[in-house]
Amino acid sequence: MLNSFNFLKAAVKNQKSLGAVAQSSRFLINKIMESIDLRNAKVIVELGAGVGNITKIIARNANSDARIFCFEINRDFCRQIRRNVPDKRVVIINASAEEMKEYLKKFDIEKADVLISTLPFFNFSLEKKEKILSGISELIENKGVFVLSQYTNKLNTVLCHYFNNIKKKRIILNIPPAIVYVCRN
Repeated sequence: MLNSFNFLKAAVKNQKSLGAVAQSSRFLINKIMESIDLRNAKVIVELGAGVGNITKIIARNANSDARIFCFEINRDFCRQIRRNVPDKRVVIINASAEEMKEYLKKFDIEKADVLISTLPFFNFSLEKKEKILSGISELIENKGVFVLSQYTNKLNTVLCHYFNNIKKKRIILNIPPAIVYVCRN
């Protein structure tokens, strides 16, 4: 795992794309994981996989026939995930979430059961947010779930355009404090 100093260095260098100054706390990761049901998930997509802290837990708890797709734009982080999560079910894609649907089509994936994101939506233009959220909304199965962690409370308006049911949970024990949004159609 990257140490905190290296993560901070990457955060300062890539503020717009990383959006965090520290790795997600175990409290934040636990809240994300308790919001999803991996037992019945066949296709799991993670956007902004970082160094793979959530990916590792997904791989540990997902069914043996699950397919796990991780999108991360930072090449160093992709290499870190490959080292830390040596699981044949995990496909690491060094690409932007905006390209998610095109990449998943290459694997004959049209729908996902679970989609997890730690992308810094607050840093994105409205056009980029809408492109990513539109793709996520189309990808999520009727009974699927989209879980995202953010450091802002200002996403409700945008999320309401794509999801019918949105719940929020505050996570104080994280640097900075975070909000977990759980969205369903």
